[in-house]
Amino acid sequence: MEKHPLATMEGSMGHRIGMAGKLLQKTLESRFKEAGYEIEMPQWLVLLHLWGQDGWNQASLSQHLKHHKTAITRAIDKLEKQNYVLRVADRNDRRNKLIYLTNLGKSLKLELIPIAKSVLESATSGIDTAEVDVCKSVLKRIAENLADLS
Repeated sequence: MEKHPLATMEGSMGHRIGMAGKLLQKTLESRFKEAGYEIEMPQWLVLLHLWGQDGWNQASLSQHLKHHKTAITRAIDKLEKQNYVLRVADRNDRRNKLIYLTNLGKSLKLELIPIAKSVLESATSGIDTAEVDVCKSVLKRIAENLADLS
């Protein structure tokens, strides 16, 4: 007897990657909310990049994060309303707005990074470190392969 196509899909690598990603995102956002922070995944990704290097423009952030420009614009809008970032006109091109962390946005790092680390520790609980490293390596190669196709 042949398996139902849905049963095959649910066991597929793509489905499992998608489910793990959704659950990781949901858990992270939930933990942020429990701690009093209204930070969703797009805002989280923007904050991570700004903590690494301040002063990105929206187009560069969008390209680097591989997210649609409108999603990044919405994320920045929300972060700006929360006083975590501000847009500053580029000295070389006043039409270009650079995104900078406010002092409040910088201080968020001390609160949010431990929460994210805790979620990742829970997600990888009972999994050998070497297996986690292999998984990350394989996922990186999958992403690279797919980037070559687009």
